[in-house]
Amino acid sequence: MPAAERINEMGILDFLFGKKVEIELPDEDGKTVKRTVAKKELDKLVDKGLAVYGGAITVHVLDPNDGYYSEEWEVGEDVEPDIVAQFADQARELYVLVYYERGEANHLYTKKEIWEKQRDIFRMIADGVDQDVIDRHMNELKRKIQQK
Repeated sequence: MPAAERINEMGILDFLFGKKVEIELPDEDGKTVKRTVAKKELDKLVDKGLAVYGGAITVHVLDPNDGYYSEEWEVGEDVEPDIVAQFADQARELYVLVYYERGEANHLYTKKEIWEKQRDIFRMIADGVDQDVIDRHMNELKRKIQQK
């Protein structure tokens, strides 16, 4: 798409001053080349299914054994691009709940809102909050999940 069309589509200020990202794509000979584009332009391509995010993404994890921690994961290596496209927020941060089956850790990817509710429940348990309060919070979380 010519620059003039991209400017009209994105707006002049975003085109000139918006966040830029480096992408890799194949050239005519199949060799990988790097290009710098506006992040909004990449976001639109991803939304249309014409591109996928790569690079590192910040992942916020709640683990019943280890509590809260955050890590950087490589898209395409540590997490699939379609998971990032489906669950990452606008800041390209991913939210994960860890659960265990037969001692093995599994990941449940979720939207930030649901993750925050679960984090609140973790805190209540750690703070020794009354079980009735925790149960009400859990029921609200279940309702939100069923609405999705």
